[in-house]
Amino acid sequence: MSKLPVVNEELPLLIPQKKNGKSGFVNQKGKFVIQPEYDLVMFFGEDCNLLNSPNEKIRKFGSVDFATVEKDKITFRINKSGKKFINIKTLI
Repeated sequence: MSKLPVVNEELPLLIPQKKNGKSGFVNQKGKFVIQPEYDLVMFFGEDCNLLNSPNEKIRKFGSVDFATVEKDKITFRINKSGKKFINIKTLI
């Protein structure tokens, strides 16, 4: 993934944005980095349930490098390039 532009240090590098009823993420210049395909998106941030999981292999997905998104009632964690990594429902 290319380096994301920083316009304002106070803002997140990726910002949730809706287009045509779907959500994705734009960079600080307003350009979509992760296309709007999701029904719900959250800011990139920690997920305490994943960080404290008894399964050590999934703890990394609870870090700030991932965001929680939902599409067709399935919840995933994605990275900053939009790659889906983990189906949250399978962890519960």
